[in-house]
This record gives sequence, C-alpha cells and structure tokens, in this order.
Amino acid sequence: MRRIFLVHSGRSGPWAEQYTVDAVEQVLELPLEAASGDTPPGLGISVEQPLYLVCTHGKKDPCCAVFGRPVAAALSRPEGRVWESTHLGGDRFAAGMVALPEGSYYGNLTPANAQAVVDRHDRGQLSLQNYRGRCTDDTAGRSRNTPCAPNTT
Repeated sequence: MRRIFLVHSGRSGPWAEQYTVDAVEQVLELPLEAASGDTPPGLGISVEQPLYLVCTHGKKDPCCAVFGRPVAAALSRPEGRVWESTHLGGDRFAAGMVALPEGSYYGNLTPANAQAVVDRHDRGQLSLQNYRGRCTDDTAGRSRNTPCAPNTT
C-alpha cells in the first residue's frame, strides 16, 4: 500500500488530499486533473497540515544530497509529513525544501535551523532568512537571496 498526495498550490486556494493505492497503476485512476483547480475533488482524505519535501537529489547537484539528507533526517517525524524529494530547483540554496500545499520554498537549511523553519511555517509564519518565494510566483517575485556558501560542518 502506498500513500499518494494530490496537491494544488494555487494562490487562491491551495489544498492537498491523500489517497492510498495498492499498485502504481492505480495512480492513473486518481482525479489528477483536479490538481489544476482551486477546489479539491473531495475523493481523498483532506490533508490539514503542511507537507515538507526536502531536496536530496544528488545527480543534478551533489550539494542537494550532501546538505539535504541530513536536513531530511533531522526533520523525520512519525506523522509522515517530511519526505525526501527529487530536484526542487535552486541548487545554490541547498539544502532546499518546499512546503505544500502552498508551495513555499525555503533554502540554506541545515539540521540546526530546519526544525525552526518548519515550526514557524506550521504556525503560518515565514522564516524570511530562509524564504525563497512560492512556486506560484514568477521569477521576478521570488527571493534573490545571496547564494549559500558551502557548508563546512
């Protein structure tokens, strides 16, 4: 059994629903087109707390794996709200993370600061030092933080 999350990150109505499938082929039976709309299909379980994807994709940029894996491990929670992910973009901000469903991007995370960023986001607050914008914003509206220096710890 696998958990599948269907997410819409629109500015006017972000939402997430959880589904379970027994076989990968069943993903094609989910209402995938609903992810483009502001209204959830209501066929899955509504996800009320943010989900966090931490980039640990080492093929595109090794920094994502080197810096991302320790962050994902530091954020491991029994509720299953933190996941390792493939490429999220913004390698120069490794470790990077996106909060779903709103699509808020955070960068320059470390095992020492990531929990505080997640806790603030859970309370509806942004951690401006690490905030990089939303996936719904064009590049002109996204944060242009100074690229991170390689972590030496």
